Amino acid sequence: MASAVSRWAYQLALSALLAVAVAALLWLAAALALQLPPVQERLRQGVEAASARLGRAVTVGAFRLSPTFTFLELEDVQVAGGPSFQAGRVLAIARLRLYADLRALFRGVLLFQTVAADGVEIAGRLGERDLPSLAALAGPDGGPIRLRLLQVRRGAVTLTGPGRSLRASGLDFDLSLEGEGRSRLLLRLPRVEATWGERQLVLEETAGRFRAMGDTLTVEEAGARLLGGRVEVRGTVSRLASAPALDLRGEGTGRLEALAALFGWPGQWDGAVAFQGGLSGAAVSPALQGTVEFAEGHLFGFAARSGRGSLRVGGGEVRLEEVTLAALDGQARGSLRFPAEAGGGTAILLAGDGLALRGLLTGLGWRLPAVGLVSGEAAFTVRRGASAGRFDVRVADLAAAARPEVKGTGTAALRLDGKELVVERVTVNLPQTTLTVGGRSEGGRYDLTLEGRLTDVGEVALLFGLPRFGGRASMTGRVVGPHAAPQVSATVIWDRPLLHGVPLDRIVATVEGEGATLRTVRLRATRGETEGEFAGRMALAERSEGDGSDLTVDLTGRVRRGRLEDLLSLFAARPPPVLGALTAEVRLVGPVTALRGTGQARVARPLLAQERWEGLEFTFALEPRLLRISPGRLWRGSEEVVGEGTFGFDGRYTFAITATPVPLGRFSAILGVPVEGTGALTARGEGFLERPALRAELLLQGLTVGGIALGTATVEVRLAEERWEAEAVFATPPVRLTAVVEPGPGRPYRLEARFSDTDLTPLLRQLAADALGPVGIGATGTLWLEGLAEEGAPRAGTLDLSALRVMVQGETWTAPGPAHLRYAEGALELLDFRLRRDGGFFTATGRVLPGRRWDVRLEGEVPLVL
Repeated sequence: MASAVSRWAYQLALSALLAVAVAALLWLAAALALQLPPVQERLRQGVEAASARLGRAVTVGAFRLSPTFTFLELEDVQVAGGPSFQAGRVLAIARLRLYADLRALFRGVLLFQTVAADGVEIAGRLGERDLPSLAALAGPDGGPIRLRLLQVRRGAVTLTGPGRSLRASGLDFDLSLEGEGRSRLLLRLPRVEATWGERQLVLEETAGRFRAMGDTLTVEEAGARLLGGRVEVRGTVSRLASAPALDLRGEGTGRLEALAALFGWPGQWDGAVAFQGGLSGAAVSPALQGTVEFAEGHLFGFAARSGRGSLRVGGGEVRLEEVTLAALDGQARGSLRFPAEAGGGTAILLAGDGLALRGLLTGLGWRLPAVGLVSGEAAFTVRRGASAGRFDVRVADLAAAARPEVKGTGTAALRLDGKELVVERVTVNLPQTTLTVGGRSEGGRYDLTLEGRLTDVGEVALLFGLPRFGGRASMTGRVVGPHAAPQVSATVIWDRPLLHGVPLDRIVATVEGEGATLRTVRLRATRGETEGEFAGRMALAERSEGDGSDLTVDLTGRVRRGRLEDLLSLFAARPPPVLGALTAEVRLVGPVTALRGTGQARVARPLLAQERWEGLEFTFALEPRLLRISPGRLWRGSEEVVGEGTFGFDGRYTFAITATPVPLGRFSAILGVPVEGTGALTARGEGFLERPALRAELLLQGLTVGGIALGTATVEVRLAEERWEAEAVFATPPVRLTAVVEPGPGRPYRLEARFSDTDLTPLLRQLAADALGPVGIGATGTLWLEGLAEEGAPRAGTLDLSALRVMVQGETWTAPGPAHLRYAEGALELLDFRLRRDGGFFTATGRVLPGRRWDVRLEGEVPLVL
């Protein structure tokens, strides 16, 4: 029995093994058969049949089909846009896998459990249905085809049209068909680029979860990053098969600068924006409604803190209502409606209160240092060729930022009539200034009149950031021409003008130009009896740094008749007494606040230091706040002084000069003492014209001061704060002289002289004229004198002698010790005066008076020869 069972089990196992082997051989044979060229050709014929139904050419690089017909893999699938690939390719799939249900196949149903496509590339035209459908592939007689899961990985879509394109990359989605009209879709799309014209919208990190039931699509969750923020959408789309209807709610954030760049809005736009609302109604004409919020940025260049409005789009109408804006330190309100209720166009209402003028000007691109509070209303409708509306603007507390305490007002009334903007009146009223503008603008052209009366030009100049301007002026002008480059013509009469701190008496100017550039300028300026004529161009240009503008010039001028003293009065209120007839040529360039120029000047018969010269000529360069002279030449006969220097508009100067030997007598008036001799001069100086200073070195020859022969000397002279100091060293006689001349009434002076074995007779005769008689005096010691330079002779002094020698009638007397003399009130007083000779001596006390009058007491012993 056991052996029988064993034989039966053995036979059964052998039979099963043979059956499996046969099945494996059959499956292997089928698999090999499917790879045979006839079978592959038959599969290609099936693909061609499907291509015929689609009306498109299809190619497949390779096939892999399981023997049970439940798995098919296609590689390098290409679908053309027409019967041949000459029409282009619309679909490419690197690998397509189809998994069929064998049991459903036995029931006559082709059920694909999964269709997986990898490396999908779709290309087509926007607005055309270029892509094949599964239904078209099945055809009307191909039997039922069912799909449960469609997977796409690494997909790319490129759709193009006239001036438009749509590109997506990295597409992944899973479409699950659950039966009975139910399906689910999971979508992931890293990047989408939509382009139309020069605009491009980029969506990143797009993802969504969708559910369909019957003819209703539910957006469970969808979102994307765009415009510097993110958008999230939820809701439903119903009646997909008939008339789709939307009921979507969404919210989003973004950056206004990204939105402005997308639509090409002019001006500066930036800040954070947020939207909440919904899209509802028929898909062909949906309605959008929600709120828009704004925070911290710029709207068309105007700084704003926050804003909020209600947006409605639908029925061919756009409404932006209940707009409130906190901007420019004030509040603004407005609304926009398109189209307007009557006649079409866009209706706009605007109102503002307490807006900062400076911020408003900055938003308009004008960096003017003006302050004030702006309020106004505007109501207008913009239509092509038939716009209408009115603008009324008021400015309170109008002032220059540098002088906020000087306040005025401004008003503007404008009317929009068709293509014409009528400037009914624009006025600027400051305490001492009135400016009025009126006219119209039509067809892109201005026709405006200007009139102004400026009691203080400085008020208006500060509004443009031009400091240190002043004077009284009247102006009339006209602005005519296209908006981009209007022609400006004006006449200005300016009395007592102050140009950046430089005072003149009068300016009369006629100007013509375009916009802020005056290409033709004719200007006549006077100062005292000096008159200059200038021609060239001017322009008002914004500063590269900071607020305000600079008046830039490029002028060539000539002074045909003038006075040197008028020129010096530009640098000091009390210039030194320097006279002469002046002529000059000059070119001025650059901003008035940093004006530069070059030129040449000549002065005929100048009077300097109370001395008349033949001529003075110099080349000069004008620098900001400074006139530089190099070189300059002053001459008279064989005498010549050459040098260079600078003169600041604050009165400060510097100079360096050298002079050929000149007679020193012309300096007698300056020093207040008779001077003779010649001297060569090298001098440097700096200071203010009203308080001159210098340092000079002189080589003097044959010098005589006050009748005292001093011979040859080197002298150093200093002048500071109207105080003269001089140090002189004389070789023969050996004298060292120090002198100081102080400012003040009469110009007090002090003089100290140290001498050795020097003849003092001329000095003593100068102190006590005609009192000494035929006497000669030689001494070593120190002399000190003081007095008034305007009087010449000293008022007081002392003479301290360490050695004294007196020659009287051929006899020589010497002092045995120091001698002391004092001078006061025209008399020479002997304080300690002793002389001796050949055993004789005497002591003298008393005074020697003018007119050889003596009041002297003598005591001593004198040997008599009988």
